[in-house]
Amino acid sequence: MNARLGKSQIAGQMIIGRSPAKNRPQESKMSDWRRKAIATTAISFSYLTVALLFKFIFYQIEPTPILPVAGLAVIAVWRYGVSALVGIAIGDVIFNILQGVRDPAGLLLTVGATAQAFLAAWWWRRSSGQPFIDRPRDTLGWFVLATLISTLLNSLLSTGVEVLRGETNQIALVNHWLYAWMANGLGILTVTPLLVTFRQALPMFRAQIYEVSLGLFSIFSASWLVFMSDANAPIHRYTSAYFLFPLMIWAGLRLGLPGAGVSSLLIASIAFWGTKLGLGPFGAGIQDFNSTMVSVQFFLTAQTIAALILATAEIQMRFVEKQRSNLVRYLHPSLVDRLDERDTTNGLDRRQRVAVLFADIIGFATIIETMTPEATIALLRELHEFMESIVFRSGGILGQYLGESVMAVFGAAEVGSTNATNAVACARNLVREVSVFNAKRVVAGKEPILMGIGIDYGIAAMGDIGGQRQMAFTVAGKVPKIATRLKDLCPQFQADIIITKAVQEAIRAEGNAEKALLDDFIPIGEHQLLGLSQPIRLLAYSQSGLVVF
Repeated sequence: MNARLGKSQIAGQMIIGRSPAKNRPQESKMSDWRRKAIATTAISFSYLTVALLFKFIFYQIEPTPILPVAGLAVIAVWRYGVSALVGIAIGDVIFNILQGVRDPAGLLLTVGATAQAFLAAWWWRRSSGQPFIDRPRDTLGWFVLATLISTLLNSLLSTGVEVLRGETNQIALVNHWLYAWMANGLGILTVTPLLVTFRQALPMFRAQIYEVSLGLFSIFSASWLVFMSDANAPIHRYTSAYFLFPLMIWAGLRLGLPGAGVSSLLIASIAFWGTKLGLGPFGAGIQDFNSTMVSVQFFLTAQTIAALILATAEIQMRFVEKQRSNLVRYLHPSLVDRLDERDTTNGLDRRQRVAVLFADIIGFATIIETMTPEATIALLRELHEFMESIVFRSGGILGQYLGESVMAVFGAAEVGSTNATNAVACARNLVREVSVFNAKRVVAGKEPILMGIGIDYGIAAMGDIGGQRQMAFTVAGKVPKIATRLKDLCPQFQADIIITKAVQEAIRAEGNAEKALLDDFIPIGEHQLLGLSQPIRLLAYSQSGLVVF
């Protein structure tokens, strides 16, 4: 019996162990379908809710003069891809049915809405991986173009449906087409940038809650004053609608794209209602309601695009300032100015011949054993300060601070003819500065410090690495690896500086008077460094003139 039980248990284990493997693809497919079904339902519900909401807001204005649901549809397709079109179609069909559109011609409205969202998202997506976050200036041009072109198709289809139903005549055809075109375009222009960037802008809104509240209240009050006052009021003699432009400029510059979107929606809602009631600068003597509303739409579209341009310009300026501040961390300010003049768009990302210098304080752990943490940090800051000054003065880039170690790169920002020379000159200046620094420490009764420096020359890849929250400049390849190995060899040879044969040959090839830099360097033979397959020739320098090898 035990044997039978053992076999059955084994068989059961085999079945249990085998069935998940067979069912896993099916479970994965079911999970994908479940996610798609949930996403489709959410898109349909959101689409229907927003469409009904703005239909209710403009319940006396037919057709609706601004369609934020068009912007929501573009975001859905951009975020979820082609599968979002099903949700958009379902939401649009339900909305049309609720509005009493039940004939086959109504399907053309759904085709137009889905095609518009697809074209806008597809064309816009070509501009950037993260629209309005990466390269906002380039994104805006693509976005406006995609909006204007994609809405053309939908407006043509919706106007065609009106013609098929006999709801419009040839005289009013152009006005109806413009009305539909501008309604969809305004919806996309205001809502899409708002939804794309709102998450990134939320911390800013929280930090500036009082300014945001006061600004939006001012926009609401000014819009009410302009568009809800009597059409013949004296204020309208001075083209009062343009009084809102300073507030839109504030919204674009201070609150970015979300601020521009919210402000545009707020102004549009009040402007359309005021015009409907025969108030404001557009409400006087209305003869053709659709023509008047088209004029309001054109005005609001121009205002919205202006606000978006200002917002993206501000984002671009902040991005450039951030890039410059990052460069100033590594480069001398004068070198950053020269890079700005060249309009260097990729920062320091490149692959070229450079000299890499690693400097390290020998025995630093022993030195700080009796020091307080505050004294240790103060010592590091003092060391880094004069190291930075010498590196910048020698035309180098500060790559990394690694505790008591510093990496400097020569030739990363500019392809120069003296990179190796500058690196060795920098190293010798560092050694001299350490001697002066030690003299002060000895007078103060403190232990002197020793510095080891390694330099190599060759081709390396370099650039900024990290995430959006924190980035750092680094150099990758054999050159920095060799340089860091060399500075670790300095105590073994009682040397201050160790360089490779490649550095020596580069200085000679640079053909200038600085060849004297190598006069005090002593060849110490070939050495096999950790991580390298071939030994390399090394040269060492000691300020005392004594190199042990």
